[in-house]
Amino acid sequence: GLGIPAEPLFRSISIDVLFIAMMKEAFMMKRLIPFLLLLCFFCSSCGIDSSSPLFQQGSETESSQHYSQSNHVSSEHQEQEENKNTQGLFVITGKVKEMGETSFTLESAGGSYFISYPEQSPILAKGAWVDVFYQKSGLEGTLQAVEIQKIKEYSDTSGTRIGDFYGDALSYIYGMSLEQKIAQLFLVLDPDKAMIEQVVPFHPAGFLFQSSYAYGKTSEQWLQSLSSLKEKQNTPFLFIAETSSENSLYEKLTGAPFPDTQQLYTAGGITGVQEGLREQFQWLKQMGLHAALGPDTGFYDHPQQNKGLLADSALSCLLAASQAAISNEEGIGLILHPFPGLYIEKIDELPVNNSPYEDFLFQDHDPFRVGLQAGADCLLLPNCIYTEVDPDLPASLSRKVMAMAETDGVLLSDDISDAKLIALELEEPASVTAIKAGAHLLLTSHFAKDYQELLAAAQKEEGSAFAIDLAVTKVVAWKMKLGLIMED
Repeated sequence: GLGIPAEPLFRSISIDVLFIAMMKEAFMMKRLIPFLLLLCFFCSSCGIDSSSPLFQQGSETESSQHYSQSNHVSSEHQEQEENKNTQGLFVITGKVKEMGETSFTLESAGGSYFISYPEQSPILAKGAWVDVFYQKSGLEGTLQAVEIQKIKEYSDTSGTRIGDFYGDALSYIYGMSLEQKIAQLFLVLDPDKAMIEQVVPFHPAGFLFQSSYAYGKTSEQWLQSLSSLKEKQNTPFLFIAETSSENSLYEKLTGAPFPDTQQLYTAGGITGVQEGLREQFQWLKQMGLHAALGPDTGFYDHPQQNKGLLADSALSCLLAASQAAISNEEGIGLILHPFPGLYIEKIDELPVNNSPYEDFLFQDHDPFRVGLQAGADCLLLPNCIYTEVDPDLPASLSRKVMAMAETDGVLLSDDISDAKLIALELEEPASVTAIKAGAHLLLTSHFAKDYQELLAAAQKEEGSAFAIDLAVTKVVAWKMKLGLIMED
């Protein structure tokens, strides 16, 4: 086997756990001033950088500026295939690398672009992702006489983040039993009617619906079923729909599949994709869903398969940002997947991604960074082994992969009941391994078994309360952000 050590749950505690433990102490002792002093010490000693352009909670709202001056843009590399928007302009999507008074450097799929202005440059944060719209380029290797029409900076449009609800979530879970907390760590995968009846008495965090529960139902009957489930809930259920599967909930209830992002892009460009995503999120909300497992996120450069949109790193970033921004506008939670990168599915064994480690830090990771910056709530870590990050464990169980996910949101492990995981010969149940690695929420198709295994481990280990409380706090905070649980 892999020889995964059986270590106490509390050894996976991050600085987040210390923070929450301090919050819990302050809540129990009713001492605000000592808590604030502890918090100041925590922030200074851990070196927290509140100016991080990616995870700022109070970041600027989406802005656009129009320029009619003639500008000069030069490039170190020949630009890749260009795409016009509906106004006949070309676009570079990239990340601001360096800023000057009258210029900035943009790092994009086509290379590194130096963009100069005759007047002062717009205010852009270093590391921000922007769209630069321009007219046709000139000589090879340069972009001359360019008129920059609009610069659009992607930032958090949600107004709130999951981290904003930690305090209230901690207060909420204070009165919960260990059994109730453990149940809140599970998301039941594609349940049918029989499974629903089996797991509802345990009050899991929620359900990820594909098509099974919708079998034979009309839209009206579907809504009645969800209404009936709500009557039985203790802690409000989180209802999530997978939108990208071939046999999706949408297709089951409407009789026709929803166009995928590539079809939307072919028909109407990025505007068509954004309009399609909005229509889909609005439909999910009408059907009583709270969140969506959206289309694939990432950059796909496999030479033997053409993945269209995802084969262009700039467009894949734009897709991730659009998903997050529109889902927040429509009041729908969003799960980006698969983190940290795309892979080719296998039938009888765990898929493997052999991409260089540097790819996960840059081109593969960039769409997730952009999506999180725009307000996405959750990352799904798949049952796929990324050999250059962790050659032994799939992302769903890997501490090394989860450490790359620098977000205050929820980390969701893929189906821990997957039969392919058996080949790993883990020394502990997959549910325990995932929580120890840093996961907050676990997908399962065998709830009773996984629930009992994790509960038994938590009851046995004295230090487990900290890791469990961290995970439950994040799940409850997500529900609060979505309005399922009201703040005190």
